[in-house]
Amino acid sequence: QKTTSNSSKALQTGDNNCFPLSNAQKRIWLSCQNAQDESMYNMFGCWRLQGSLNINFLKKSCQQLVKEHSILRTKYMFHSDQIQQSIVPYADVAEYVFNEIEVNCYSDSQISDWKLNIAQKQLDLLSGKIFQCHLLILKDGSYILALLVHHIVCDGLSLQYMCQLISSMYSSLVGGETLNHHSKLSYFDYIQWESDFCHSERYQKSEKYWLHQLEHLSEFQLPMTEDIVENNFSGEKLEFSIDDHCFKFISEIAKQYGVSVFAVFSTVFDILLYRYSQQENIVTGTLGNGRIAP
Repeated sequence: QKTTSNSSKALQTGDNNCFPLSNAQKRIWLSCQNAQDESMYNMFGCWRLQGSLNINFLKKSCQQLVKEHSILRTKYMFHSDQIQQSIVPYADVAEYVFNEIEVNCYSDSQISDWKLNIAQKQLDLLSGKIFQCHLLILKDGSYILALLVHHIVCDGLSLQYMCQLISSMYSSLVGGETLNHHSKLSYFDYIQWESDFCHSERYQKSEKYWLHQLEHLSEFQLPMTEDIVENNFSGEKLEFSIDDHCFKFISEIAKQYGVSVFAVFSTVFDILLYRYSQQENIVTGTLGNGRIAP
């Protein structure tokens, strides 16, 4: 759907430059209110840099990213009994955006500890300090660049895109070019598009269909070895490999039924859940970016 940056003006509420949240932002904000550790909603990316680096140009590139994309400097508060987001002036967060530290000797374990410390930093939704770049300068002449962003304004795909933008702006500065504002759309345009879509006949029809499909689902129950005292985000990861013969067999099944290999694995997982629960109606979800543009 085609839109323009002017559409976001319709979202503003009152004289405080406030905007509503997208549906995804609302879910994350509500989750943050009940989180024991808000750092679990941090998005963290890390890159090793080799060769000559102009740190001042890198700093300017990171700062330009935040200056250009105002969603990276928004604060969250209640306005007219609704949770809203407001753009913070760039000057209020400028010194917070980029941090550098030079070390003479860092072992691999110390570097891992540094990364973990950055990844677990508390980002402040109330002040708009929700984006940081950290540069670790190592004695061997290499660097580690870490980006830290709150999940309320970023996902995995966005993190990669931010890194690309920083790289592009850095290359422009090295080439003697001037950094100019070039973003035609903002996240607030997406919120406007989403708001319009949620009021459309197509959305209303789809919502009615799925509410009807899911209204008779029973609560999913798994046999537990012990009672759950409180909810938490602790978990484990099980890694395993599939040999070529088995994967080929799975691929042939997918081809036979005209589905993806992922669909086969998803079906196997659902069968496993049925085996444990003996429930025939089970709903599972999976991640998807849900968009065709970064």
